[in-house]
Parts: sequence; structure tokens; C-alpha cells
Amino acid sequence: MNKMKKYAAVLLCAAMLTLTACSDSETTGGNNSKSNSTSSSSSADSSKLTESSKPDDTSNNESSSKNEGDNSSNESSSNSESAESSGNSDSTPTENPDNSGSASDKDFQLMAADGGAVIYKYKGAGGDVVIPSTIQGYKIVGIDEYAFQKCATLTSVVIPDSVKTIGSGAFTECPALKSVSIPSSVTYIDKHTFYKCTALTEIVIPEGVTEIDRNAFYNCSALEKATLPDSLKKIVNNAFSGCDKLVATYKGKTYDFAVVNQDTLFYNAVNGTF
Repeated sequence: MNKMKKYAAVLLCAAMLTLTACSDSETTGGNNSKSNSTSSSSSADSSKLTESSKPDDTSNNESSSKNEGDNSSNESSSNSESAESSGNSDSTPTENPDNSGSASDKDFQLMAADGGAVIYKYKGAGGDVVIPSTIQGYKIVGIDEYAFQKCATLTSVVIPDSVKTIGSGAFTECPALKSVSIPSSVTYIDKHTFYKCTALTEIVIPEGVTEIDRNAFYNCSALEKATLPDSLKKIVNNAFSGCDKLVATYKGKTYDFAVVNQDTLFYNAVNGTF
């Protein structure tokens, strides 16, 4: 009897142990499942947070691109306006205020020289020209050689007293030129200066001129009167060749070139060779 009781107790203990082990297994499995579920959920949430907390690169890039485009557009507009403004600036030389009604700055092409500039080329319409003493801000100190050459429409010219030199052939072959005003600042009449100015009727060489070079007034066939200064010391013998109507006045004496040998007497008087 006692043996049977002991046996039954052993069976009961074994059953209880088995039941406890199964319960623990279910609990552990449930907990593990729950833990895995929680971990998975946490991982998903973490992934979602990371994704949502990322800056919107596309939006920012588009915004940045738009800003850059706007800046580029603004710069292009600014450059366009600048170019347009530059294009609209008035670079045309204005007329010299001291010579209203005379030649304008744009009629002259200049070349740099000591003390200012010289007229390199006249590009105007001709007529009665008063040369300004200042052109494009430069003091006019000279007229270059052949500057007015063959200006068929030039009828008269007034040279300012700022001019000190007149180059060779400066007014050569200006067929309509009738009168010239030369300032006392000029001391030398270069060769061919008024060569074949066939309409020129009178010339006054100012006091201060010391020399007239060869062919200076060659074949000025209409020239009737020339007044020479006492300061004149040298003249080349053919300076007035072809001026058959000329009556020249020098130091109170007149020399009529229409009379035989009068031209020679004139040259000799100037050069001191008589």
C-alpha cells in the first residue's frame, strides 16, 4: 500500500513538472514573439523617423536651382541693361562752344602731339571753316601735312592762334579756297602748303613768319595780293611760281609779278641778295 502511494506521488510530480515546462515554453515563446514584434515595430518606426527627418533634397535642389536661375536671369538682365546703357551713351563729339556755327569736333581726326594734338585729317563738308582751338578736349597745336588736301568744297579757313605749325601740303589743291587767316603763332610756311589753290585771291602772311619754303603758293593763278611781314628773312625763289597776277608788298615796297624781273627783285629783297 505504501509502495503504491509512493508510486502515485512520483507520477504526480512528473506530471506537474511536465505541465510547468510547457507553460514556461509558451510564455517564453510569447514573450519572444512579442519582443520580436516590438523590435520590428521599433525598427520600422525608426526607419520612418529617419526618412521623415531627412531634408527634402528635391525641394531644396529645385529651390536652389530656381534661385540660381533667378540670379542668372538678374545678372543677364543687369548685363543687358548695362550694355544697352553703354550703347545709348552719346559718344559723338559736340561742337566747340567757342566756335558756334563753325566746324564741329567730329569733322577732325586728331593725332597726339607735344602740348596737345594736331589735325591729322579734315572730314567735314567744307565751306567756311573756323578751326576750333580745342577739339575733343585737346588743344590744337598744329595742322599735319596734307590734312585738308583736295578738299574741293573748302572756301575759307580761319586757323586759331593755338596752332604753331602747318605741315607740308596741308591745303594743297583746294580749288575753291578763296581766303585763309594765318595766326602770328606760325613762324614757317612749309613747302606746297597752298599748292594749286587756284581760287585764292589774297594772302596776308603775319608778323613772326621768318621763312616761306618752295612751291608754298605754286600756281595760285588767281592770287593778286600778298602782304609779307618785316620778319620774313628767307623765301625760296619758286614760292610764288605761276602767280602771274601777284602784287607783293614787302617792307613798304611793292613788286608786280606781271612785270619782267619784278619777281626776282622781290626774292632778292627778302633773301638780302640784291
